[in-house]
Amino acid sequence: MADRCEMYQKVAEGLKQCSAMLPFPGSLAVESASRLVLVITAFMQLKAVQEQQIELADRLAQRTVEISNLIERNQRQLCRDEGASSFILRFLDCVRVINSFIECSSPAEKQRSLRKRIWDKFTVGVGAAMGTSVTASTEAFEKHSRVLDSLQFDFQSYLISSEANIGPHLLIKHPDIRVFWKCRLTNQVETKWEYFWDHFLDEFPQLKEIFDTEAREEMREIFENLTNSRCPGAVDPKELDAIFQPLNEPVEMIVREHLKNHLSSNSVLKIATTIDPSMQGEVQQWTGYWILASHKGVMDLELFVTYDHQVLGSGEDEVGKFTIEGEELAANVNFTKHYVNAHIVNYEGKRVGKDRIEGSWSFSVDMFGDWSRGEFLLENVVRHEDHEDSSLRRDAICWLQQVACLNRVRNWNGFYEQFDENYEMETSFVFTPSGRVHGKGNDSIGFYTWCGEFSSQTDGRKRVSLIKQYFEEHAVYYNGEIFEPDAGELVMEGTWNINDYCSGAFRLQMV
Repeated sequence: MADRCEMYQKVAEGLKQCSAMLPFPGSLAVESASRLVLVITAFMQLKAVQEQQIELADRLAQRTVEISNLIERNQRQLCRDEGASSFILRFLDCVRVINSFIECSSPAEKQRSLRKRIWDKFTVGVGAAMGTSVTASTEAFEKHSRVLDSLQFDFQSYLISSEANIGPHLLIKHPDIRVFWKCRLTNQVETKWEYFWDHFLDEFPQLKEIFDTEAREEMREIFENLTNSRCPGAVDPKELDAIFQPLNEPVEMIVREHLKNHLSSNSVLKIATTIDPSMQGEVQQWTGYWILASHKGVMDLELFVTYDHQVLGSGEDEVGKFTIEGEELAANVNFTKHYVNAHIVNYEGKRVGKDRIEGSWSFSVDMFGDWSRGEFLLENVVRHEDHEDSSLRRDAICWLQQVACLNRVRNWNGFYEQFDENYEMETSFVFTPSGRVHGKGNDSIGFYTWCGEFSSQTDGRKRVSLIKQYFEEHAVYYNGEIFEPDAGELVMEGTWNINDYCSGAFRLQMV
């Protein structure tokens, strides 16, 4: 075991060196992977840990290293291609908890740290619960391992398909094909992946010819992995929304011609336009309440759910304004609600139909027993698709559409100035028709989320008023303008402040 631990420590050092060569978020993902390997190695060195649990830690470390090595081997492509950012962000979400976990000194602090930072109880099991039953740790590992398997298949598929600009996973996730299959799956509870793919290729014989002539043997292997690796093996129509990027022109023409022949002209389904789908998502307005003892606290919030299952948002209740960051997997909607300059509340919910979310909430630290947790309910508020009920001016909505910012997550790079020095910022924003702005990012201080407002003045100026809430830290207030210095460029400039004695300038440019 000592030899294995030494080997993993060397791997962790190599990953950390590699992280310096990657752009964000790849750099942070690989550095987090390095820390994950170190933490698991530390568990392996504990004498009190049972042999079966040492084996689990060993296997988990190997799985993490395999995925990290994929990133390392393809770092040149990642440095120039933003298409892999979706995968890297998913991997980052799996391991960023380790950044705080490794700093804790006592087992109790480690356990609290994990529970504050991540929803998935299996990660808590693999980490803090190593001293508990072998059965619990085994179940935790198996669940975590499936996530890592899925990530690896996705990433291999991306690397292969990006070279040929075509891949089976992209076919299913293309906007037009999504419309077609949503129509077919509307009245079915579940459809097995094998059935799904077989019928898909039967519907598009021309695509089969493209695969036979252009696809490599590795692509066929990935195709089989994607077909056979899903557990429990069923495809949900929501999965069709998890799109990556448009297909190449021959495939797109085939799909559009097929849809033209099979969808009636009076169909309520709209054929999606070809855009960068990794940025897309759905805006949802919710109203409801949380329950503490016998008290109901009314809350209103807006969520933006991306097609790769990220959840961003913000809202307000009697406690104050808050930001939201989380994920939606299948019917589960889990998110962190961070009050501005205040505490954090964790929400674990489940969709009941399309228009209702029910679940429980809890403080990140159980300080008050039953007063630290409760239940909540949210109901969807229907909005007009043509944005007639929007608080934004019509010209502002049109402008956001023209610059490809409306209902799309876009990356921005830049800096904020403090004490005559510039500090880099890499962040993401989504602008919604309600005039709200949501987002998240990371800088030298740590992970943060955004909430704020966008407005268009009568003189044509576009203004933003934003709050940058660091995780479990302070908030920073940003005010500025958005303008186009040249065609195709978008810049946000202004000032930030924490109080009267701490302020400065900032500048961001959309990538």
